[in-house]
Amino acid sequence: MDESIPQNFVIPKITPFTGTSDPELHLKSFQARMLISRGTDVVRCKMFVGTLTKITLEWINTLPNALIKSFYNFSRAILKRFSANIAKILEMVDMFDVR
Repeated sequence: MDESIPQNFVIPKITPFTGTSDPELHLKSFQARMLISRGTDVVRCKMFVGTLTKITLEWINTLPNALIKSFYNFSRAILKRFSANIAKILEMVDMFDVR
């Protein structure tokens, strides 16, 4: 929390994550924009919170302060919590489930 955002840092514009869409897609979009902006791990953690809204923001506020130690750790927590919304790639065997 002590590290500040550089003054010349460009905050990436991204559609907020509400918890009802695919968290992997949101993370990939965010990481791509952060790669372009050259954000450090700490900056990624701080900026990612700004992309959360509704239930995701409420959920993040329930986490213990010491839980998030890196962006990798942060992204794993998001994926674990909202895993039900991860888009499944359909395969041929899925066609047998169609009635």
